[in-house]
Amino acid sequence: MNNDIIIYNKSTDERVKYNNNSNVKNEIRRNLKSIDYQNASKKILFSELKTNDLTFFDVENILIYNIGTSFFKNLARDGLVFYHNESSIDDRNYNYTYKLVSKADTDCLFERNRLINFDISLDKLTTKTHPLEFMKKIQIQLEDNSISQSISKIGIDLVLKFKKENNKNLTSYIKKIIDGITLSLHCFENISEDLLRSMRNKYNDICSEDFKCENYKILGCKKNLIFLYRNSIKVNPDDNKVKLFRITKEIDNEINSEVKIKGSIYNL
Repeated sequence: MNNDIIIYNKSTDERVKYNNNSNVKNEIRRNLKSIDYQNASKKILFSELKTNDLTFFDVENILIYNIGTSFFKNLARDGLVFYHNESSIDDRNYNYTYKLVSKADTDCLFERNRLINFDISLDKLTTKTHPLEFMKKIQIQLEDNSISQSISKIGIDLVLKFKKENNKNLTSYIKKIIDGITLSLHCFENISEDLLRSMRNKYNDICSEDFKCENYKILGCKKNLIFLYRNSIKVNPDDNKVKLFRITKEIDNEINSEVKIKGSIYNL
């Protein structure tokens, strides 16, 4: 911990929003841009929102996407953690922390009740990869899972293995990966034949069995998890239940696909 590089650590009454260029947001952006990537090499970016505000929000939106993914391109090159720390703050509503740390220093956050592991392969990973592609592959590995309790808060720990070196901005993929994982942990209501037909046209291995209500109850049942909007397939899973997330990158030229994702899901 003594080798941490502190980028930003400040308490405020403001929750950072997407369409509002506030002083807090601009200050975070300036501090992120001021860090030389060479100092960040072999470290991962740790981001934390500490608040006792329990209203509905996705912590990755506040810490990452509302700031702007371009500001994390270099600093999160080797990995990223985001953490919603549900703690009280003395005199302000929100505390934002960004710092560069070693991956080992974040292992203690994942000393939790691990629910399941999964290991999936992808021919490619792009910004156009749909959450349904992650969902389908993960569901196949969960079919024999006996977990049926509904859980209100989860943690996700991922390792992305690439066949060759790349400089992908990991923040460009996080949202879709999280959506795909959380979809795979739901059971579904009101999946219409029209929606199934549209999904089959794009993903020919999708079938009605994937959406049985008795399957995958870790995050419970919900209506309108998947829906059609202007001829596009949209998803709306309970990703607000993801309070802790870590993603790191490795190069492994022995894997037999372009990308492999190894993951664990935790009950927080």
